[in-house]
Amino acid sequence: WEYNTSTTFVASLRALQVGYRHIDTATIYGNQRGVGRALKVWEATTGGSRDQVFITTKIPGGLDYDAATKALYATLDELMLDHVDLMLVHMPSGWDTKGGPKARVEGWRAMEDFYRAG
Repeated sequence: WEYNTSTTFVASLRALQVGYRHIDTATIYGNQRGVGRALKVWEATTGGSRDQVFITTKIPGGLDYDAATKALYATLDELMLDHVDLMLVHMPSGWDTKGGPKARVEGWRAMEDFYRAG
């Protein structure tokens, strides 16, 4: 998880080439662009398709509605995808331990709205 974007690209591409079909990443890892690039190159060079790979990612916890919504769309942008298969909240509070019950409810509501929006 501590791979930078270029290392993640190489590792993810090789994993896809040898048959891996699940990739787990997260906003906090800072390597989603590498995963997205690898998926695009794999599709272009092997004839593989996005629906053959299960992508899991996570947004930070402790975010209010607007910040969670922004994080959800930023994740898709970084991965260069129009959807992921599993979106999680990384942990109930933010990395700075802020957040609390109100932020958890708002963040969850943002995820529900994001899901409904397709």
